[in-house]
Amino acid sequence: MNAGTPQLLIYTTPTCPDCHALKRWLAQQKIAYEERDLTDPLIAEEAKTRTGVRVAPISIVGDQVFLRHIFEPETRFDEGTRFVRCAAENIRGTTMTSKRIDIRQARSSITCADGQTLLEAALTSGISYPHGCKSGRCGSCKSRLIEGEVEMLQHSRFALSDEEKADGLILACRSVPLTDAAVAWLGTEHEELQPAQRVKGIVTRIEDLTHDIKLVQVTPENGLPLNFEAGQYAELSFNSVPSRSYSMANRSGERHLEFHIRHVPAGITSGYVHQTLKTGDPIKMEVALGASFLRQYHSDPILCIAGGSGLAPIKSIVETALAHGMKQRIHVYFGARSERDLYLTEHFRGLTEKHPNLSFTPVLSEARSELYRSGFVTRAVAEDISDFSGWKAYVAGPPLMVDAAMAVTFARGLQKEDMHADVFFTPETLPIAAVAE
Repeated sequence: MNAGTPQLLIYTTPTCPDCHALKRWLAQQKIAYEERDLTDPLIAEEAKTRTGVRVAPISIVGDQVFLRHIFEPETRFDEGTRFVRCAAENIRGTTMTSKRIDIRQARSSITCADGQTLLEAALTSGISYPHGCKSGRCGSCKSRLIEGEVEMLQHSRFALSDEEKADGLILACRSVPLTDAAVAWLGTEHEELQPAQRVKGIVTRIEDLTHDIKLVQVTPENGLPLNFEAGQYAELSFNSVPSRSYSMANRSGERHLEFHIRHVPAGITSGYVHQTLKTGDPIKMEVALGASFLRQYHSDPILCIAGGSGLAPIKSIVETALAHGMKQRIHVYFGARSERDLYLTEHFRGLTEKHPNLSFTPVLSEARSELYRSGFVTRAVAEDISDFSGWKAYVAGPPLMVDAAMAVTFARGLQKEDMHADVFFTPETLPIAAVAE
């Protein structure tokens, strides 16, 4: 294939690391392509019509199909698709290159495939690398680049500042090695967390919380309670759909795990949960993950901000703090679009009646109500509290809300190390597809 004559039409999103990896690989192989931006709603609809695929990322060259940035063979395709599967070596004798990464604390060297981030490679190799959001927004995987070069994908300036980058720091979840490299993660307070474990469970309860959020209760198959830190999440695998991360909404040590799963438009996994999943179904879990958890040593005030199903980890954090006798002020703000998007309001009001140190404020962004405040939830926070010096903040919800929460609290004295954010991305709605022309 020669550069200059487009062989592919690819649909991408500007902030998708897999899209960048695919374009890098196509350029290396001198495969010309035409690119279209999926953030344009019309182009997104066009992509769905052309491919009929909701899994991502996917590329096709001729009659060959490659999935993910390491181009491994795919084992399952949606019904009705006509794609074939193969490994990268099957294209015109092309082979992929990889980098060797020395991770100092692990006393181990690992292989990082083309386009993989350091964090992905480490986790794939079984190394318990400190991390949180996996999306460049929380800073939990902040590391020092000792040797080598990396490409930094888009990330929040709050997770890694320009000054920190100039000082040789990187985010493992957004760093794609360009050469062999050596890294060391920064010392963090969550290094002593128990490693995640893989367990099997059974769905024992499903109920509607709102029009688009379901409560899914899972009981471990062995009947033993699972321990985790309040605010952490699990990787859930349902049947043959892609695995997804969902936060525990209950307290650690209880017999069941509780998840709040929102139906993402066109989402494969959330659609399966809302339309097909039933009690008695088996489920596989990796528990527990994430660094946005309750710091119980902290004795100053606590701010919690939840957006939509982000109430799940906040519920776990608040209930745990109260059960463990934490007496400081705990301010909970719950942002939703309209009244039909609110849930568990009576539950939290009951908690405020029992615990004078707790306040609960629902805020509606797209509706006016005599019962609730209106506007953006972060604006309500800014109106109510002027100084966050010494506070801890726990934030869970969509990216824009988390960014706004960081801006508001940092401007009012919150220290970066006191912000613990859980960003609720929806990767299944950001497909990347490349179709042979």
